[in-house]
Amino acid sequence: MDRLQLLSRAGKEILLIDLSSCQIKEALLVIQQAAPLIRSKAPKSLRTLTDVTHSRYDMEWVNAIKAFAKANEPFVCASAIVGVTPLGQVLIAAIETFTGRSIKPFPDRESAIRWLAMQ
Repeated sequence: MDRLQLLSRAGKEILLIDLSSCQIKEALLVIQQAAPLIRSKAPKSLRTLTDVTHSRYDMEWVNAIKAFAKANEPFVCASAIVGVTPLGQVLIAAIETFTGRSIKPFPDRESAIRWLAMQ
């Protein structure tokens, strides 16, 4: 399964970062692969949707995601996330505080994609 997909909705480019059911090492590899793709885009032009449904995470994962989100900030105009558990909500809040970015949670991919297409 390809874990990175560029989607187009309403003329807007959305990068789906599929971390669903990922083990930690696989998730770290996926974000490593996503970084150059994101950084090849024009400033504030890309929307990202990250799916963390049934994912596992630890502090290494959290620190990697924080660094990833911070480094990609110049290229991303809106971010959404699906599959966040209650613990995950705490981690997302920490990532938002660290990066200064807003990451909007959604119950499913389609509602997230609709919102991102309006941004």
